[in-house]
Amino acid sequence: MIENKKLESIANILYFSYHENLKIAHDVYEGYNVILIPCNKKQYKLVFGLSRDNRAPIESEMQYAIQGNSAITSCTVERNEVIYTITPNSNKADAIAMTIRDALDQIVSSLKAEGYENACSYCGTKESEISIYNITGHQTSICHECYKNNLANKVYANDKKENVLKGILGAFLGALLGGVVVVFFLSMGSISFVGGILLSLASLAGYQMLAGKLSYKGIIISSIFILLTCYIAINIDAALQFSEFKEYRDENIFSLFMRVPELLKGRNVNIDAYYENLLYVVAFSAVGIVISAIQIIKNQKDEKWSRKLS
Repeated sequence: MIENKKLESIANILYFSYHENLKIAHDVYEGYNVILIPCNKKQYKLVFGLSRDNRAPIESEMQYAIQGNSAITSCTVERNEVIYTITPNSNKADAIAMTIRDALDQIVSSLKAEGYENACSYCGTKESEISIYNITGHQTSICHECYKNNLANKVYANDKKENVLKGILGAFLGALLGGVVVVFFLSMGSISFVGGILLSLASLAGYQMLAGKLSYKGIIISSIFILLTCYIAINIDAALQFSEFKEYRDENIFSLFMRVPELLKGRNVNIDAYYENLLYVVAFSAVGIVISAIQIIKNQKDEKWSRKLS
């Protein structure tokens, strides 16, 4: 969230249009369509569609823009698409924006000197209207004909297949990590809404990362792991509490964990508190499932759709 706000601030300083869902910014800068995409917390990509005399850019000529500017760290060319990587030496939005602005000025000056013009990143035409599109998660500058004829979709198609087995592993690992957080909050005597949310997010995100995408099947599988983790976390917390009783100090935690259902039947045990804690953890995690699943699926749809951005 913080990085998204930073990108939005950078876009505002540069007078670029910002897309919150796609996490990119773009503008027409001195006649060139420019897309600004964050690579990570420290690097940004500037994406152009270029051609000269109806020919694709020559990479060695694209490298001229790098000379004399240490912030422009690399350049790659694919078809008519040219990508410059910018590495600012500051984490502040205003300083990053100024670094990107300086890089833009140098790149555009170099492109003009070499005779390169704004063009479709796919076919290289300069005659048609060139606009910025989101093509199944790939933001690029193409002409309407390429978009209409679906040529760009064939190049950038990114409809991932779901690997359920890997997704199960991801959901399990995510639930394991989230379960540790829940047990921590319980051991501190707190039933945290944040813990339940993080448990759900970790399991669903784990499934998505390893499966390739999150489907309704993935939500059901992750939900099973989440609910099981809620029960296990509560029982671990109960075992830790029993370990403090004098009569159980000689038993290890695993043994007490396996005996929790039996020990809960004891006379001096507050069974209502156990079920109350379990209910709260399950309820918070259920809310987390809904919130996380909606957000992840929404982001996937944003990536999958092909549409015009400018």
